[in-house]
Amino acid sequence: MKESVVPTLSITLPALVITTIVSIGVGLVCAFYRGTVLDRSLMVLIVLGMSVSVLVFIIFGQYFGAYWLKDRFGIALFATGGFEPGLAKWVYYCSLPC
Repeated sequence: MKESVVPTLSITLPALVITTIVSIGVGLVCAFYRGTVLDRSLMVLIVLGMSVSVLVFIIFGQYFGAYWLKDRFGIALFATGGFEPGLAKWVYYCSLPC
């Protein structure tokens, strides 16, 4: 159980911070440009993004970011399994949770 705490926090804490920053930023832009085409466009994109399950984003991310790029170009953008601690490997292992 102790060994799973670090990978879990490595995924959830940055995701919480990034989501909060992006959400506040989009909210401020929509409030500043209230009633304009930009406001309505952002609202449509945000509602569409919230309507799609996170699982769909993960599946497409794994397929295109891990398998398709590796087969086509030899680039392993995301890991599809495993974890190695360390800040240098964080993006590779934790940016797309399996």
